[in-house]
Amino acid sequence: MKKLYMGAYFLCTVLSVSAQEVLWQKDIKSSTQDFLSQVTPTVDLQYLITGSSI
Repeated sequence: MKKLYMGAYFLCTVLSVSAQEVLWQKDIKSSTQDFLSQVTPTVDLQYLITGSSI
């Protein structure tokens, strides 16, 4: 059981240290407030990000 915990700890540590490359980034300047409502993983291992603006 100790090996399982140590393996999980090691895996989480390695995954948290490795950063992913930014593929797309855009800053939209707005005079309103923006809110993130949901981040959903898709079947093709991408992310669908939804939100709103007031």
